[in-house]
Amino acid sequence: MSARQYKNPPIEEAVCEFTFASSAQQFDLTVPGRLKVHPLMKEYSGEPQTQNIQVISPNQLPIFEFRVQLPTGDGRRLVSLRRNTLAISVLRPYDGWPNFKPRIESVLDAFFDAISQFTVTRIGVKYVNRIIVPMAGAHPARVLTAPPSEDKILDACLTNFTQFAEFVRTDKVKVLLTQATLQPVAQDKTEILLDVDTIWDHQPLSDRNEIFNMVEKLHEVEGATFERLITDEARRLFDAG
Repeated sequence: MSARQYKNPPIEEAVCEFTFASSAQQFDLTVPGRLKVHPLMKEYSGEPQTQNIQVISPNQLPIFEFRVQLPTGDGRRLVSLRRNTLAISVLRPYDGWPNFKPRIESVLDAFFDAISQFTVTRIGVKYVNRIIVPMAGAHPARVLTAPPSEDKILDACLTNFTQFAEFVRTDKVKVLLTQATLQPVAQDKTEILLDVDTIWDHQPLSDRNEIFNMVEKLHEVEGATFERLITDEARRLFDAG
């Protein structure tokens, strides 16, 4: 089962991230400039943004890394670069995989032109969904098929939760799932986070077609996972309006 197309999808952000094999210990500050002037990067015409961000190192220790973001003029689409990592993202309103996928391919092709490293050690396709129910205090089971069970608590109703799980499929694709209640922006609403992150890091990929085929597969796994985790009531909400 793949994800349906909805009139009002709950997607706050979609991200495709690549990590590359490299012995470099520092971020190459010339890469963003070479990437920004590449012919395939014309839509990322906004002012570049730089920042220090905290990431988790392989030994699970927090470290700070330098990041450069290249936005489009409206700021809704971003290319983010830090040491050995490239991410392409789009913010709400999400305009569909048929538009997002070609952007991923164009940015990655431009990146390959700008650097001499072509081996990808990790690919992630992540969708952050914010499900808004038009009533206060709605039970998560109205829109999620797998909220925490209340069976162990007597005379109680689930009102708030945060739940994280990591799965590894038989094909070695990892699925990271986060579900949680959110603070609603309006008192007459209930908001729920559904974050699905699909990852390939089982073995490096160096062939362009293999890389793009894996991106497509991760997207399909994400879509099928999302559909299994939402209810028919959620689907009706996404097709409203």
